[in-house]
Amino acid sequence: MNKVYKSILSVAAAAIVAGASLVVPTTSVLAWGDSANGRAVYTLDEINAGKLGNTITFNSITNGKIGDERNFVGARISTDTSNQWHADEVKVKDGEIYTVRLYVHNNSPKGTERIAENVKATFSLPTTVAKEHTIVGYLNSTNATPDRYWDEIKFVSDGDFYLEYVDGSAKYTNAKMGTVSLPNEVITSGATLGYEKLDGKIPGCYEFDGQVTIQVKVHGSVVSKLSNTVRIKGTKGWNESVDAKIGDEVEYQIEYVNIGSAEAKNVMIRDILPDNVQYVAGSTYLYNANYQSGVHIKEDTLTTSGINIGNYSPQGNAYVRFTGKVVNKDLACGKKTHLVNWASATVDSKVVKDDASVMVNGAECPTPTTTDAKISKTVRIKGTTEWKESVDAKIGDEVEFQIEYTNTGNGEAKNVKITDTLPANLEYVANSTYLYNSNNQSGKKLSENTVTTSGINIGNYSPNGNAYVRFTAKVVDKSIACGKNNELVNWASATIDSKVVKDDAKVVTTKTCPVDPTDPENPPVNPTPTRIVDTGATEIAAGAVGAGLTITALGYYIASRKKLLNK
Repeated sequence: MNKVYKSILSVAAAAIVAGASLVVPTTSVLAWGDSANGRAVYTLDEINAGKLGNTITFNSITNGKIGDERNFVGARISTDTSNQWHADEVKVKDGEIYTVRLYVHNNSPKGTERIAENVKATFSLPTTVAKEHTIVGYLNSTNATPDRYWDEIKFVSDGDFYLEYVDGSAKYTNAKMGTVSLPNEVITSGATLGYEKLDGKIPGCYEFDGQVTIQVKVHGSVVSKLSNTVRIKGTKGWNESVDAKIGDEVEYQIEYVNIGSAEAKNVMIRDILPDNVQYVAGSTYLYNANYQSGVHIKEDTLTTSGINIGNYSPQGNAYVRFTGKVVNKDLACGKKTHLVNWASATVDSKVVKDDASVMVNGAECPTPTTTDAKISKTVRIKGTTEWKESVDAKIGDEVEFQIEYTNTGNGEAKNVKITDTLPANLEYVANSTYLYNSNNQSGKKLSENTVTTSGINIGNYSPNGNAYVRFTAKVVDKSIACGKNNELVNWASATIDSKVVKDDAKVVTTKTCPVDPTDPENPPVNPTPTRIVDTGATEIAAGAVGAGLTITALGYYIASRKKLLNK
């Protein structure tokens, strides 16, 4: 069912957060874009009229809740009680913390009928020192058209400054979840969003919209420059990012430069490793003018409280190197993960930061454990040797059934249960059940007579493990129809972890129908003849033939034969 958008009379009257509004300069440079090089845009009336159809698209309404939704990245001072977002440019103050917002709106009016998949948000943050910095916000969805959107906000100042991402500040807010935390990957590889949970799924319409926010701190009067790079241990050349495998050791290099006009005293260097990179004890070295070949730093505090690398004159620099090992604490299997390593330099309470990253493939995803099974049911007349899917038997015969179970899964099958359902005219022979498996190759007689009622537990079986269950039944006449073949179908089942597999075997039996003497289609055996067949001359009615007449006829017959012989 379509969700009809309500008319929005003003941007300020309907912002994402109650009371929020958007400040749009009268003259501004539009800095939005998308992977389609210019997506289609719509008014609310056009959306309500069905112009979007079944297409899923984001942030493409020109008179929406925040105004023109293409301008979906904004910023404000975090303590701003007026809740106004600057859409294109912010004049920053040294030491101030700013909140950057990315608005998320699936424009489809069809609600849960048109759910955007794999929705992710990413911020690109500058790491340089300059008078102007641009933060770009990206929004991605694999089934949206287009599938990637971006917008930017500029931070400007009269003097040089840099922006520090406030660690752990990323949040997502919507009507269902309220405000939830997002991982720091929102500024590297991206963070997955959602509506009911962070599963990448966002339905269409305003009731499902939301916003991503991060915080950045402005640092003016810059006196330091920092550069963080990485390489696989044993290789040459430093990079901002490398590809590594679980178990690899990587070397990080942090370069510090005093770009101020005064001596920098007691420079503190600290490195924050991601969860899946482990510091290698005793691996920290310092290189500077006094230690051009490097000096070993005995304290293993670089990745905790940091290390003091001394004092540096203007333009003086130093390098700190150490080793980390890629480990698997919580890496998602089967996909590449961005492990971001942050380094910082602190001088006179001023902090500069830079990052380096390791791209690592998670361990191969384990094959899901399955408990698939195969079952085969056969039968034979008791005393014979050949197992068949069907046999012919007489009432009173005893037949043997064999149920073969095989574990065709890749995990152990536990507490396998075998049950056999006999039809009405087969009767289980008490104490006839035997189990054959690797532990009982000659067969084990089972005391339970439950194979044809509640079933029997035949134990646990490794992949490809198998077993045979045999028992005897007798063909009885409870409801066998006469004069035709009766198929007595016997079903066997194996149950493992609530999964059931079945197979059947048949006993075919017949029953002779009794003769009804009054039935004209079933005349009596040996009826009285009505004609003397040899002569065909005289027909004798039953009860009317006397002894004399019989003798006379016989004499005539003999005389006639003599005449014929004498001719």
